[in-house]
Amino acid sequence: MMPDLSLMVRLLAEEAEQTNRSPLPMYLMIGVIGLLWVVIMWLPQRKEQQRTQAMLGGLKKNDRVLLSSGIQGVVMQAQSDDTYIVVRVDESTGTKLKVLRSSVVRVVDDEKDA
Repeated sequence: MMPDLSLMVRLLAEEAEQTNRSPLPMYLMIGVIGLLWVVIMWLPQRKEQQRTQAMLGGLKKNDRVLLSSGIQGVVMQAQSDDTYIVVRVDESTGTKLKVLRSSVVRVVDDEKDA
């Protein structure tokens, strides 16, 4: 018994008509995924960058800082428009380093660290 070829073609054609749907749900899903990416990834990163820029812009003389190299020191010279700051790293000898402002990881708070 061979199946009727015309019946198979008709069934396949009906199935093809049913799967010919609008691509709108797919585009909506892509849009939702993009929106989630913005909310989950981009906005928190932007807030962190703003906090870092505010911290670097607010550096002033006598602030204790931690550099990205792990060195702790005291800011001796920092103008708000300057790329570099001068940090004293040894109080007994008065050793100073001129470093990039962006190498400051955080301002060390003596009360919190004690």
